[in-house]
Amino acid sequence: MTRVPLADQDLHRAILKRLEWAPEIAAEHVLVAVRDAVVTLSGEAFSPAEKKVAVRTAVEVQGVTAVIDEIVVRDAVGTVDDTDIVTAMTDVLAHHPRLADQPISATVQGQVVTLSGMVDSPEEQLAARRVAQAVLGVRAVVEHLTLPPAPTRSQAQARLAEVLGGQATGGAPQVDIHLTGHVATLEGNVHSWYERRMAERAARSVPGVTEVENKLVVIF
Repeated sequence: MTRVPLADQDLHRAILKRLEWAPEIAAEHVLVAVRDAVVTLSGEAFSPAEKKVAVRTAVEVQGVTAVIDEIVVRDAVGTVDDTDIVTAMTDVLAHHPRLADQPISATVQGQVVTLSGMVDSPEEQLAARRVAQAVLGVRAVVEHLTLPPAPTRSQAQARLAEVLGGQATGGAPQVDIHLTGHVATLEGNVHSWYERRMAERAARSVPGVTEVENKLVVIF
């Protein structure tokens, strides 16, 4: 029998209830967010042990596909050395659902983490900072992550043609793309809501595009 995945709201409620039931956790200090079955835990824990229990509790909820740990243990600063922090940073980046494939390097000196490399969006820059801040023992994070160069219109238009060319169901969709730095604006007509979504996904997949404004009109 196939199980129906829980909606994000149901997962959110289930995780909060599990955290409240766990006597080792001060649940009021742990914040929970869920998107596409990926759970992000933030807030504060009073000890490394409490942090681990909170993460394990979320992982064990049926339907959760990944847990991003951004819980900070304030009292842990100074309790681990730089080698431990490097090891932890390598592990957390390798298992992060949005950062695992990004060329990010982390160096540590005096419990200060320096992040360098490239990510695809400002959201990934923020995510990298947050997970680094949550690693036990980290005093501060210096972020030198960069974004890809802004795309050219020809690159973006070619990507749209590649995706929509095989998806159109009522003749070629009339889609134009305008670029302002890293922001892409889609204008024109498509034949279905599916094509509208596909066009937006295609635009987001263009290297260097960090935001998409979808102004496409569906004409049946």
